[in-house]
Amino acid sequence: IACNEKKSEDNKENEQGEPINEPVETIYDVTFVTNCETSIEKASVKSASEIELPTLSKEGYNFIKWSYENNKNSNSIELLEQISTDIKLFAIWEPINYSIAFIVNDGTIHFDNPIYYNLETGKFDLPIDIEKTGYTFAGWYDNNMYSGDPISFIEEGEMEDKVYYAKWDINSYTINLYPDEGEISSSTYLVVYGDSYILPIPTKSGYTFAGWYNNLTQYTN
Repeated sequence: IACNEKKSEDNKENEQGEPINEPVETIYDVTFVTNCETSIEKASVKSASEIELPTLSKEGYNFIKWSYENNKNSNSIELLEQISTDIKLFAIWEPINYSIAFIVNDGTIHFDNPIYYNLETGKFDLPIDIEKTGYTFAGWYDNNMYSGDPISFIEEGEMEDKVYYAKWDINSYTINLYPDEGEISSSTYLVVYGDSYILPIPTKSGYTFAGWYNNLTQYTN
């Protein structure tokens, strides 16, 4: 430096006037793989820097963590510090489970209630392993007035809790009577489950009616 030249303030010297060489911090790249529509620009950071990682949002999913591996079973990373190489971070997501509750209206089901589905389930067929004595299952409805069409599946991509109501049609049964040469007004009756019917008393000359039987069980109504 010439005698009449001003020294740069950036040039640091020790007591002997010798220049001090300060260590230069290395810059590393941090790449974020978000696994969603949101993108995060690559970050260039100094090796001694500390970086708090952002939290993301994704429809139908919960953000779980950042990780060095694209695997939900890998270790979680919450803070970057003392970086010594370029790194790539992966956002790990978990699908939100939505419940499906079934109102069976005195029926008996042979599956879990409620059950769950999520965006990764795809099209979900509603279970029909359900029964009720004296009734025939007529489908699941999304309202207790049973208006509209019965629902047999949940479309892929739906994201809400569901409640379905079982509709039942009461059964009718045919009763055939065999009077053994006796006389009755009708030998066939159509009856509805749960209702009570008084069976007719047949007549036969020279005989007293002893009852109606199905195998060894006697019936009067």
